[in-house]
Amino acid sequence: ETRGSVYGTVSDQNAAAIQGATVTVTQKSTNLRFTATTSREGVFRIPLLPIGEYEVNIGAQNFATFVLSDLNLRIGEEKRLDVSLNVPNANISVTIESPPLTESSTATL
Repeated sequence: ETRGSVYGTVSDQNAAAIQGATVTVTQKSTNLRFTATTSREGVFRIPLLPIGEYEVNIGAQNFATFVLSDLNLRIGEEKRLDVSLNVPNANISVTIESPPLTESSTATL
């Protein structure tokens, strides 16, 4: 066997499976890309990868992208990647406007 494979799971920071995450494995020397989508259980598998050095990108809507830039795949090797994706920090700005204060007074004689 002159090939290897990458498999694993993708979950959120609460360990809940992420369905529909995109896993892209790019061979650095050839720029060949191999892609898989996670199942309902958050599982993915990319078989029959040529041996070599890879970059792995895993992303899902509303989550920060995970990047592994130095995955080295050897002959017959099966690399397991169990990845937890985080929700990116959101910059929340709240503006509260109140009507201008007016002073009223009543004089009585």
